[in-house]
Amino acid sequence: MRRMAESDFRSTNEHGTVVVEWPRGYAQHRSLAPGACFLRIGGHALEGLLPFHWKFLEPHVGARSGLTVIIDLTDLQTYDSGYRAGWTQWLREHPAQIHLYSPSRMVRMGAAVVHLATDKITAYDSLGALYAFASKSVPGFAASSIPAPRAARAFG
Repeated sequence: MRRMAESDFRSTNEHGTVVVEWPRGYAQHRSLAPGACFLRIGGHALEGLLPFHWKFLEPHVGARSGLTVIIDLTDLQTYDSGYRAGWTQWLREHPAQIHLYSPSRMVRMGAAVVHLATDKITAYDSLGALYAFASKSVPGFAASSIPAPRAARAFG
């Protein structure tokens, strides 16, 4: 199977949200406040998506306080093993904390593996619990401040 190149991804800026799309999925990236970002990933998360995440997140990592990343994986169906490994490596090298929700038990188990390696991921059992944490703890977070999910479609 051919590995996707950067040219296989389409990146646009829609009203302050950086959107990356590829044939089997999408990612939305939004700054919430200094040191806080929101990501939503849908479809199949490819290892080749990681450079887009890093390009977006790196400028937000503060030397002292680090970065809080809120990730909504409601629409995520699957991910490459290299995608999870890439997050593990990035978290080892950066002062960041990830808070995420996925309805998939398998995805939450993958997050638990990264947590064991980095102690930097908290997975929530419901989207409401993730948003409640973010509303209380992340400056600039409000459900109205995040982008709407992409139109539902089958990724195949």
